[in-house]
Amino acid sequence: MFKNLKKSIFNSILDQDYYSPTTTDLSNKIVVVTGASRGVGRAISKALINEGSKLVLISRNIEEFKDDFLGVDNVLLINADLTNESDLDKAIELTLKRFGKIDILINNAGINIHKSIENVTKNEFESVIDLNLTAVFMFCKKVIPLMKTQKSGLIINIGSKISHNTNVGPNKVTYAASKYALEGFSLALSKELYSFNIRVSCLMPATINTFLSKKAKDFMSPYDIASVVIMLIKFDKISFESVVFSSSKQNI
Repeated sequence: MFKNLKKSIFNSILDQDYYSPTTTDLSNKIVVVTGASRGVGRAISKALINEGSKLVLISRNIEEFKDDFLGVDNVLLINADLTNESDLDKAIELTLKRFGKIDILINNAGINIHKSIENVTKNEFESVIDLNLTAVFMFCKKVIPLMKTQKSGLIINIGSKISHNTNVGPNKVTYAASKYALEGFSLALSKELYSFNIRVSCLMPATINTFLSKKAKDFMSPYDIASVVIMLIKFDKISFESVVFSSSKQNI
């Protein structure tokens, strides 16, 4: 009898599609992507276009990619330096004027200075921290009140697997410092915003083949990262506080 009861309950669960994942439609979602002119940012932008999202694409080098989106409806291109607060305020103002809200913020913009610590100047160190961390803090600080009013939102910060003690080597101290901090910032922010129905995720990919190398084929492409971003957005009932991933061919 107990065996039949268990079977009946199990069949009832299946009938209710208990095991079917709940995903969200990305069409008409207002998504802001920083560092959108090249590499990962460009791939994410193109993937979101295919999903029907309305995009705000921000870059210091708008000329590099504006031809990709000529004639594309619902795309707003903004030339801005995210380390400049007035540029940041202007970008948000233009976004709200065009679309009225921000559903998703993807903080992708970042830089790296490949030098040994004794050769990194104070200005160079600060420039990395300013873009990779402080600009993320400032953008989040300004967007979160809007998301709280909406009672929903998603922030995705693009970190690096380097913050999990992988591929840490010479000439990476400045970059590693910024990405370790970004992961900690993201995790703490996700806890702070949980009760407001605002998700915060830090994606930490390993090496991406955005460079010329004989081994490039062994690493992930920017479009692999874009696919993970799309998945994360669609599964809106799951909170991905941090996602660490790499190519199956990588051991680091």
